[in-house]
Amino acid sequence: MPRSRYRGYRIDVQAKTTFSLSFTGLRRRYMVLWFIYPFDDQIAPVASFPEKVDFASKGEALEYGHGRACAFIDSMARLTTC
Repeated sequence: MPRSRYRGYRIDVQAKTTFSLSFTGLRRRYMVLWFIYPFDDQIAPVASFPEKVDFASKGEALEYGHGRACAFIDSMARLTTC
């Protein structure tokens, strides 16, 4: 899921490993960043956002980032049709 197509855009999702201190020691967590590119232009992203949410698994982080990127594209499509 790190790279996919959606409605004429390319979505890149990255999960970065972070560590947080807990009562049982250090815990591995993941933060997610997502980027949206026009499908025909690989250089300049239309949007990119780091999410301020930590995840317990890399898969959850990637899935969440992909969903947020798709929602952002959908909101851009609604703005252009109004």
